[in-house]
Amino acid sequence: MSNSVTPEELQAIAAGYVLNELTPEETAQLERLRQNPANLAALNAEIEQMEQALEGSLLEAEIAPPAALKNAVLASFAIAHPALAPSPSPNQNQNQNQNPKPSSDSIRTLGSESDASNFQPRKRGLITPEKVTLKPPLLPGWAKWAGAVAAAIIVALALSNYALWRSLQSQRLQLAQLSAPPLSTSEKLTLSLQTTELLNNTHAQAEQVKALVEISPAELTGKLTLENLPPLQPGQVYVLWTVLDPAAPFTTDPKGAILTQVFTVNGEGPQSQSLNLPLAFQQAPNQVRAMAITIEDAAAPQGHQAAPILIQEL
Repeated sequence: MSNSVTPEELQAIAAGYVLNELTPEETAQLERLRQNPANLAALNAEIEQMEQALEGSLLEAEIAPPAALKNAVLASFAIAHPALAPSPSPNQNQNQNQNPKPSSDSIRTLGSESDASNFQPRKRGLITPEKVTLKPPLLPGWAKWAGAVAAAIIVALALSNYALWRSLQSQRLQLAQLSAPPLSTSEKLTLSLQTTELLNNTHAQAEQVKALVEISPAELTGKLTLENLPPLQPGQVYVLWTVLDPAAPFTTDPKGAILTQVFTVNGEGPQSQSLNLPLAFQQAPNQVRAMAITIEDAAAPQGHQAAPILIQEL
């Protein structure tokens, strides 16, 4: 950037310096100007002129009232209060008309005389090549530290809220386990799965289909017994699902179920196979809502794309 500046720019910088309202850009320009003696002299001249103009605008001189106005006021007072009004001699009137004294009757534009004497506009002084008085930063150092501390507190509160939420979920689960009696971990349970409309509409002998699930929650073992369940086409398998409550603290698929067993049938009489039950039967038996069987793709049985053909709610 060139060291030469226009008169308008010089006046703007001088005004900002006198009023202590320099922008960061103007402060940088002021720093460059003070390196050039010619620019520094012109800038100091502008500063002196502006400070004198500022003083003149704030400390105006007293203005004496016109002599005719003073005489008119005194005449009106004499008419209204003749006993109090003095009788000035002709010489006194002539002296007053020639030399009016505005000592106590003068009109001021800036309060009383004491007000004017006590008021002193602030002078910033001239600029020297060695030092430039800069405007203080908008944010002090402690404000930056306070912002960092506030951010850390916000992060800590967020982590604390998450920990409290996890603790609340755990307490709700424990309370549900204590208050809900349906499924006992010490007693075996046998479920008879019921056919759904899907199986009734696709299998002519759906009423003859039987599916029993024997559950031993304490051992997390079970037995699945099937009868008259039709064989599937190649590429398809049957899947037994354990359906949990949405609030249960276990990993489930989007439908809230856990894959329990994948199997096929050959259609030759009753068939049975052992089961390994999910941990929910032991830790949160009251959170188990149902057991169901669906027909899934053999390549991805965990996809859980089909609706149940057999189901029993708990």
